[in-house]
Amino acid sequence: MNKEEMLFFITRSLSNKKCQNIVAIDVSAKTDVTEMYVLCSARNPSQAKAAYEEICAVLEPLGEYTYGVDGLRDGRWIVMDYGKIIVHIFHAGIRDLYRFEELWGDADGANITHFDG
Repeated sequence: MNKEEMLFFITRSLSNKKCQNIVAIDVSAKTDVTEMYVLCSARNPSQAKAAYEEICAVLEPLGEYTYGVDGLRDGRWIVMDYGKIIVHIFHAGIRDLYRFEELWGDADGANITHFDG
């Protein structure tokens, strides 16, 4: 599956679980670790875990599995590594603290794509 197809399924899954402020940041020019970060905010750990489960339920039948997952037990910052895309499901307070958009985004925001209002 190519990056664009995977991005579609991930962002749709996050939207289906009512996650907020879904963005993708193209970090391919800034790191060799991955090509893209997908970020979203969840209202609580239960919503974050449900978003994780939804992504797995959609991608695994298509043959896409995570290389690793971290933060699932607490559900305050779940990280899912798909190689070319790393998904960050944040509790809103944690996302505000780490400010990934400022850290990884270009000054003009050209490498950030928003997926919801």
